[in-house]
Amino acid sequence: SNSNSNSNTKGSTNDSDGDESDESSDEESDGTYTGLQASSMSADFAPHTHHGAPREMIPRFDEPNLYNIPPSLHPTYRPLPALARLGLALFAIWVGTVATYNKKLLGFALLWTAIQSETTVWKAVASILKATAVFLLANVILQDAFLPPSRITTQDLINNHFLPSSLSKYESVQLPDDRTIRVHFLQSDATPTEPSTFSSLHMNHGFGAFSSSWLPILPKLGQRLAARRITAHDAVGFGFTDRPQDGSYYSPKTSSQIGLALLNRCQNDNVLLMGHSMGSLATLEMAAALPDAVNATVILVAPALGLMSRPKKRSPKIPQPNSVVAFLQACLLDPPVRYALRRAVGMQNFWKRGLKPVWGDSSLLTDTDALRYTWQSIGKGWEQGLLRFSRAISRYSESGLVQRVTERPNTRLIIVRGTKDAVISKNVIDGAFGQFPHVKIVEMEGLGHNPFEEAPEDFCQIIEGLLGEDQ
Repeated sequence: SNSNSNSNTKGSTNDSDGDESDESSDEESDGTYTGLQASSMSADFAPHTHHGAPREMIPRFDEPNLYNIPPSLHPTYRPLPALARLGLALFAIWVGTVATYNKKLLGFALLWTAIQSETTVWKAVASILKATAVFLLANVILQDAFLPPSRITTQDLINNHFLPSSLSKYESVQLPDDRTIRVHFLQSDATPTEPSTFSSLHMNHGFGAFSSSWLPILPKLGQRLAARRITAHDAVGFGFTDRPQDGSYYSPKTSSQIGLALLNRCQNDNVLLMGHSMGSLATLEMAAALPDAVNATVILVAPALGLMSRPKKRSPKIPQPNSVVAFLQACLLDPPVRYALRRAVGMQNFWKRGLKPVWGDSSLLTDTDALRYTWQSIGKGWEQGLLRFSRAISRYSESGLVQRVTERPNTRLIIVRGTKDAVISKNVIDGAFGQFPHVKIVEMEGLGHNPFEEAPEDFCQIIEGLLGEDQ
């Protein structure tokens, strides 16, 4: 069910860690945000103000449905000013010298005298190493204290800035068992000039991504297939969907329930479900839960299935959220892991470097490709959400899931992979789907793990051709 309108209370950007807090408890309203607010600007996207805050909604020239991150928000650590680095270097040299030569030097004027009188090669090397260690440690401490990456709740992002896309929506979604969660998703509605091939098309993103990874094809593919509505949501733990403390929200099952809730807002008789990598699990869960009367086409791109052997039933030994083990995890294990993630993702060009091995041809990777992943780095609690998702997926069993979908009436299952996929090999695909003769497997030559991002036009043509063959 949709929620009420946004609160007008102005939030604030939070540059502190904040990873331990529950995002849903920080936000002040049960608000609804739609990308229509974003797209209502003039054609030149001139800045305007909202609650007194400047809002520069600048789309990428090569991805018009994707905005640049607001300039006042910083997804990475910022470098210390040059003068501060110089002072820090001099201080580190002084500390390294004092620690090595055991002299209470009163100033740098005595430094050369001490070195001249007692220098050996080993002492010189020791002094340099100590100075380097002091410089690096002090640099890290000062960056964390004064120049950390921005962390901001989704509601504050809406109140003070804007969401990543003109297609963005942020609304409450009702789940089974009377659970409600606020979800960030993309939505594109169309009025086809010809009879609709699909009433709805829904997409599930892969691990480490969020819904914006589908932007290269989201409106385009839906238009070409004459789909009335195209949606893609952020799984819990990624992007700008709320991150509750309850670990059950982070499973592929719950992600599928979110997708079905969005899907059920339309009258559906013929749906297309797409999933990428680990998002294929939620996609298959969605297909298995559809009423038999609904025709379903399921397309999995580089599906991450069969990577681990899991028991059919959850072991009773697995610690529950209130157990002592879980408490110790939260107190002892999570903080250093969160910080390590924060440091890694906060490095300059982290996403671009991380995506290069995933692309079939890394030279084709653009700044816009990296931006589709970088946006979520400013979300408060992103690191903790990733940990919770990882624990949920370790307890999840995919056993029998593919068989349930293939045995479902009015269903066809298609697998698409790039021949240069370094993440999910051909052997993994064959192992997961080879026993099902009616599953069609299609390869895209020269592409990697994300073919719909690497070559969106070619991908759309292949999907259009595949679906046209079956009509």
